[in-house]
Amino acid sequence: MPDTALDFTPAKDYRQRHGLFIAVIGGTNSGKTFSSLRLASGIAKPQGKRVAVLDTEGGRTLHLRNHFDFDVRVLEPPHRPERYLDIARSAQERGYGVLVIDSFSMEWRGPGGKLDWNDEKLAEYVERKRAEAKEKGWRFDEEKTRFAGKAVASIEPSMSHKMMEMALLGLRMPVIFSIRGGMTYDPDKRASVFKAQCRQDFLFDVTVSFRLAAEKKGIIDLSEAAKFKMEGDHAAIFKDGEQLS
Repeated sequence: MPDTALDFTPAKDYRQRHGLFIAVIGGTNSGKTFSSLRLASGIAKPQGKRVAVLDTEGGRTLHLRNHFDFDVRVLEPPHRPERYLDIARSAQERGYGVLVIDSFSMEWRGPGGKLDWNDEKLAEYVERKRAEAKEKGWRFDEEKTRFAGKAVASIEPSMSHKMMEMALLGLRMPVIFSIRGGMTYDPDKRASVFKAQCRQDFLFDVTVSFRLAAEKKGIIDLSEAAKFKMEGDHAAIFKDGEQLS
């Protein structure tokens, strides 16, 4: 007999929850926290579900508790990838309608985050090589050792980060990633460019990503649309120059 567990379901008849992953990128005073919570409320409330917030910046979202109804978990360092994943899975298991991670950038650049972890592993590598050189009477060149050790030092943090991203994007619960961004100098272009503080390809792995205009409190800015992901039906929802609602 055929295994019914292997049957396919017509897409239009599919009623189980499926992932919706939105990256909201903005600089200081762009309104990304307020806008992310407003968007989350619009997703969760029609389902009769609550909003969960993973606050990674010392309770910043609590300033908005009189504007929005949500449950919060304030995450202290270290910002290791597996901690983000564990909390997200817990939110899904508890039946929340949506999870807001504000800000997701802390997993990348915060204390104990991906980049910081790289530095920790590199420092350990250098010290091992220094001790080895001393023991064997070799000449020790710290600059060359650091250069040679960068790839080795990044293996564990990079794998952990990659596994976290893949698992997050496998959730059935909608997730809103509030991501910091700002102007930075690009040596290749010899100019200052806006850059999100996360792995850049992540902005194309999510369902949709976009930037909020600087100093305009929640206004969508698609002037550099090629840097972000906006396709199909989502382009009719998230429109350039409109307030994120």
